[in-house]
Amino acid sequence: MTRPKFAYRDGDTFVHGVDARAKLTALVVVSLGLTWASAGVTAAVGVVTYLVARSAGVSARELLRDVRLVLVILVVGTVARAVSDPAGLVPGAVAGTVASARFVVIIALAYTVSATTRPGDIRLAVESFLEPLPSVEETDWGTMFATAARFFPLVFEESRRVRDARKARLGERRSWYSRVRSTAFTLLIRTFRRADTVALAVEARAYSSERSSLRGLVWERTDTAFILVACSVAVVAVVV
Repeated sequence: MTRPKFAYRDGDTFVHGVDARAKLTALVVVSLGLTWASAGVTAAVGVVTYLVARSAGVSARELLRDVRLVLVILVVGTVARAVSDPAGLVPGAVAGTVASARFVVIIALAYTVSATTRPGDIRLAVESFLEPLPSVEETDWGTMFATAARFFPLVFEESRRVRDARKARLGERRSWYSRVRSTAFTLLIRTFRRADTVALAVEARAYSSERSSLRGLVWERTDTAFILVACSVAVVAVVV
């Protein structure tokens, strides 16, 4: 059976054991640092990201397979940047390639975080971040993020089912516009139906965001070191 995209997978690797708060913070910090990163730094961070993903059990092959649509969009964007850049074709292509590479690295980091972090831990992490803020219902926000983390892989799974159904009905013979339109509308309808089903199930079980959790987040020294490494990477990306 095909593994849902961006879904959590059990494991006992080092990345699995890092606190969810540390992983989310590191993701944000490194992503911000990559915004100003040069081509060389982006490539270096990409190599480190690949090693981290491999250590967490995420292969480059499945990552590329799961985000291939995003890669196609980035390639189109790079070509458009190269053609429209006032500085010329080559400078535009270089700038577009570097920008696309940054997005690829950020997507790989997000993929690794989602594959190694339980949705329940994401909820606890969000609640911990928002708890000091006044007039903010941190439990509601935590529940929202946890639900999104669980629902996001299901959207990809629904998309795969829609494509398989279209192929079974010889839908591939239709024009690309008809295929995209039918897939988009069908996926939208199926997604809303599943969301309604989840909402009804939540109401039937008298779910409340105030519920307690069997799991708790425990901050370790390794989590502090993880944050320091992420901050160092971000500083290098900005300075170099």
